[in-house]
Amino acid sequence: MKNITLSIFLVASLILQGCANLEHVSSFSTTAVKTIKAYDDIGYTFTSSYYDYSLGQNAFALNGDMTTNSLSLPTPLTVPNEPATANEADKAITFYTTSIASYFEALAKLSDKDLVNYNFDDVGANLKADATLKAKLGITSDDKIDAATKIATVFTNKLMGAYREKKIRNVMIDYDTDVSKSIQTLIDIINKAVLPAIKNDNGLVDVKYQVILKNPKVDISKKAELTSSYNDEKIKLDKYKIQMEQLVKALSAIKDEHTKTAALLKDRKLTAQDVKDIINKHAAEVYQFYKNIKLLTTKSN
Repeated sequence: MKNITLSIFLVASLILQGCANLEHVSSFSTTAVKTIKAYDDIGYTFTSSYYDYSLGQNAFALNGDMTTNSLSLPTPLTVPNEPATANEADKAITFYTTSIASYFEALAKLSDKDLVNYNFDDVGANLKADATLKAKLGITSDDKIDAATKIATVFTNKLMGAYREKKIRNVMIDYDTDVSKSIQTLIDIINKAVLPAIKNDNGLVDVKYQVILKNPKVDISKKAELTSSYNDEKIKLDKYKIQMEQLVKALSAIKDEHTKTAALLKDRKLTAQDVKDIINKHAAEVYQFYKNIKLLTTKSN
């Protein structure tokens, strides 16, 4: 009897604690996943850089024949171990974006009350609407269905809510160091390798076009055509630069949110107002960075 009483007390405690609204966690995590995966939408990689800019030093999109101008065009760069190294570098970035996105994807699923295997509300509604099935089962009134739906909802929304809150809290505290280190590594890769590569490609584009644009033998019509192509390539590279910088800011906000939240959770609940405030604040920032990245992607398509 004592064990039964204790069990009832534990269940009641879970129900009271389980009214946790974890939408702020789910919303932030979902936005984080979209933002991290937006790296692929940007479209700039080490491999594309090698083919488009290093090997594209004398590739011009022009109508007509340029050979009669006897121009000394830039020699395509020969980079040792390329494109093999570029491919491996891209794989490394994919490793980090996939790992970090997978982590926040798991948080999003764990904090989403709608992601359960069995939708009791739908089942209850369908049963109430099916007179033949109710007759077959001997269910004489809808209140009997409502009762079953209600206790099922207690399980999915209340008891599972308490479980989810405890689980998310433990995960965020236990893995904050690894999450922060992984995100910072990705930030460093973008800052120290990707952005400098974009800057270098800008220089290659300048050299490529200036050779012809400054040559007095080239017809003015050809120069106008080339100027347009030159501007297009510069705009594209500037877009890549802005998008990568926005992604760095977003990653910094994601890392900052996770670290601050993990620190607060050591003596607070996920549903505490100051925890919600941190998560919601960073969620708004990250979403804005995500929109900026997607807007530039849309404009370039």
